Amino acid sequence: IQKFSAGLIRALKEAGHEVFVVSREEHSSKLAFAVRAITVVFKQRPDVVLCGHIRIAPIGSLTALFGFPFAVFVYGIEAWSGLGAIEVRALRSASVVVAISEFTKAKVLLCANLPEEKFFILPPFVDGDEFYIKEPSEAFLARSGLLGKRAILTIGRLAAEEQYKGYDLVLEVLPRLVKAVPNLVYVLA
Repeated sequence: IQKFSAGLIRALKEAGHEVFVVSREEHSSKLAFAVRAITVVFKQRPDVVLCGHIRIAPIGSLTALFGFPFAVFVYGIEAWSGLGAIEVRALRSASVVVAISEFTKAKVLLCANLPEEKFFILPPFVDGDEFYIKEPSEAFLARSGLLGKRAILTIGRLAAEEQYKGYDLVLEVLPRLVKAVPNLVYVLA
């Protein structure tokens, strides 16, 4: 998500937009972050406030009371699990809810009872200059026990409450896949 946010900021700047960033990491407390964010909004008077996480959407909601439209980005289990009334109210007051997938959109729609037209889908993007397909070195393959193997690679957060991601389904069909491709391995990272 950090790469996504950085890429979005870079794209907005390259498109000629002025961007002001207030990072939670720069502040010692949630209150200090909220005060700084609201101060920047009133001082800079942006066309739109972008809230990069559901948990800071209430700050956007406050700025909306003063006429600043805001968008909130939703992703991951935090977007639909354990949302409090404040976050749901903030989602409802957002001008736009930006979801990273149709799956996320559907989950948030169910828990927050929002109109579907409020959503915009913006899938995570990858910087092709930084991430590209290349042949792995033999030393890496040997060190990883993958030399001479075909691999299925899954990268993601492994948590019991996130079983919807389907790792268990891959494990379930793996024995049949190995019969068809004997040198197949499944790598979870």
